[in-house]
Amino acid sequence: MPAIGPGGLLCLAAGLLLWVSALFSQHRRWTAVAVAGGIVVITLPYLVPPAWLEFRQHTEKRGVKAAQATGRIEFSRWDPVAKIDVIAQAPEIAPGVPINTRWHVAYDGGILSTHFFQFDGDFAGLRARIEQGVPGATRQNFCQRGVLASHHVKRDTGERARIIGSAGGQETKAALMYGASHVDAVELVGTADKLGQNR
Repeated sequence: MPAIGPGGLLCLAAGLLLWVSALFSQHRRWTAVAVAGGIVVITLPYLVPPAWLEFRQHTEKRGVKAAQATGRIEFSRWDPVAKIDVIAQAPEIAPGVPINTRWHVAYDGGILSTHFFQFDGDFAGLRARIEQGVPGATRQNFCQRGVLASHHVKRDTGERARIIGSAGGQETKAALMYGASHVDAVELVGTADKLGQNR
């Protein structure tokens, strides 16, 4: 999938179906056409520029179509689970409130998404800023306050957190910020896991 994308896979499937139709045909002329056509269609993904077979978005979802139109997508890959697009975000969340370096990781054109936030590893300092109500402290580190909820309930209990779908590491950061003694986290999308390791 990463090599030729879904458009390329459709070409491969179409070529194979032409060959299958040749197997069941009683007409030599159609057999020759189907075999030759299958070869052309199967080799197409390897001969044309990848953009020719790229799927085009028809609706705007979480700013992905606009980012595509303006060339702001930093990274794009077809993962076995979904198409992943990474988009750098605006430098502030409100006038005068800067945001940490943040990347929007959009799945399937923005149907689902998560965010990666730059973080210096100071869990105690981050917790203090959030609990003191420092403007923008939460939004500079988490996509929404709901990420903190379950970990806030278990704060300072030394919980052993188990997280399925780690929200690009945000759930793990929240658990550690509130004093989890151990965290087992699973990222469901392989490309997102690799992106997190490389950021």
